[in-house]
Amino acid sequence: MAKLRLSAPKNDKPVKVTVESPATAHKDLVVYADYLNSQPSQSHLSGE
Repeated sequence: MAKLRLSAPKNDKPVKVTVESPATAHKDLVVYADYLNSQPSQSHLSGE
């Protein structure tokens, strides 16, 4: 397998990335998002 080489971007051109993940990962992320949305706002922690 080839090694992944990361470096500084040569320009600011946007790129499109597609990621495939199992349906269970999506379900877990939706549950987590619902949990976060049910929590009281803590805007002082996010720097807003």
